[in-house]
Amino acid sequence: MRTSAVKTLSLLMLITLVAGLCSPFLAQAGAAFQGKKILIVMSYDDDSAMEVELKQTFDALLSGATLKYYQLNAKKDLAGAGQKAAEAYRLFLDFAPDAVIAANDNAQEIFVVPYLKNKVSTPVVFTGVNDDASKYGFPADNVTGVLEKKHYREGILLAQLIDPRIHKIGLLYPDTLSQRKNVEQIEREKASYGAEISDIRQVATVDEMRYALRDLSEKTDALLVLNPVGIRDKNGKAVSQNALYRIILETSDKPTIGVNEWEIREGILCGVLKLNTEQASLAVGLLDKIFAGQPVKDVPITENHNGSRCLNVLTLKRLGIKLDPKVLIGTEIVSRPSAH
Repeated sequence: MRTSAVKTLSLLMLITLVAGLCSPFLAQAGAAFQGKKILIVMSYDDDSAMEVELKQTFDALLSGATLKYYQLNAKKDLAGAGQKAAEAYRLFLDFAPDAVIAANDNAQEIFVVPYLKNKVSTPVVFTGVNDDASKYGFPADNVTGVLEKKHYREGILLAQLIDPRIHKIGLLYPDTLSQRKNVEQIEREKASYGAEISDIRQVATVDEMRYALRDLSEKTDALLVLNPVGIRDKNGKAVSQNALYRIILETSDKPTIGVNEWEIREGILCGVLKLNTEQASLAVGLLDKIFAGQPVKDVPITENHNGSRCLNVLTLKRLGIKLDPKVLIGTEIVSRPSAH
């Protein structure tokens, strides 16, 4: 109970900090949304750490509004997500919200684009869209939002500070919409990275992941692991996040790089973390401008900028890496495993 309370307090402190950095108006945000109805459609489910943090931030910053959440469960059941999108639209019609917030790429592809974009007058603010909104035809007359930029370049530089032997990096990712789009970002940026992305592997099953991990570990100096949730077992059943990271750590003995704090807590060695609280705060800021009377088409799409360095010292010890103490300056240290 005490741990939970401390975690909640820490989150609220971080929300306050990020909100202050991103949008000065948020100190008085509660009054701005008083009496409004906001439908928030999430691409995934309660197992998505990102969407849990987005929800916590929306709950904190949109006080005074009536919030209704709907989850498309696209990562665990992509085949059924289209039907859920249709149900979300029926909910939209019944709830008649003053605005919609749509989180992550699947919500744009199967809900916003077919049902809302340029079809209704209700303003839509997206968040968590991976780097290129033009693929969805955004901005639109009634759609604006927040692009999600992952800090891959910075994470690789941090990994090289931790282990200067890193020159070639293998990339492992699942066949999901969000991770395919993240790979597109990496492909555009990789020429500017401090190490070569020498081998890229897309995997769909646990067996494919194990094989790719062993092969990449022989050919590269480190692994850039994109969120593996969505990888299935040989029977086609979804595998839990915790189990997937356990397989990664048991199969490979190379340094690993991530972009989310929960990945570092699952055992990934290090990363420069995007802040989900920042993305949610920016989305609320755009919504405030719209409610203040600015036409949606005149509210420019924005993107996240802030990041924080993070290192799992248990993984560091397991890998036997001798760390230059200067790396610890300004770096968050994770010294306990995930609570999952």
